[in-house]
Amino acid sequence: MAEQQHFTGIERLPDGLVPELIVRADDGTAAEFDGYRVERGESVFTEVKGNQSIWYKFHGWSIERLAQKDSQVLLKMQDQMNRQLAVIEKLGGGRLEWVVTDPRFAKFVEVYVDENDLPVDVFIRTMPD
Repeated sequence: MAEQQHFTGIERLPDGLVPELIVRADDGTAAEFDGYRVERGESVFTEVKGNQSIWYKFHGWSIERLAQKDSQVLLKMQDQMNRQLAVIEKLGGGRLEWVVTDPRFAKFVEVYVDENDLPVDVFIRTMPD
């Protein structure tokens, strides 16, 4: 949550949560984003993925395990990214960026995006100390 607030600038709600931006196309298709801005006339939709160490620490998973076709992590990421890209396209275009603070998970996302030739910018960013 701190990552979402830091990288999007969106303030936390009174309950401590950072609100998700839900975007709906005219046909009802919806996707959630962590942030939105206009940069040089282009709509930029942001998804922030913070510390993903839970997948390694508690599940003992490696990047190889995360990338297996039956991995719930991979399936959730595919679904989320596909919904986001579909909504952006239906809105007339824009750019999707994923900001990932865990370098191992960022590499996993980068490989997925590259292998599937997806129009997603993946950035590795660390939180300031």
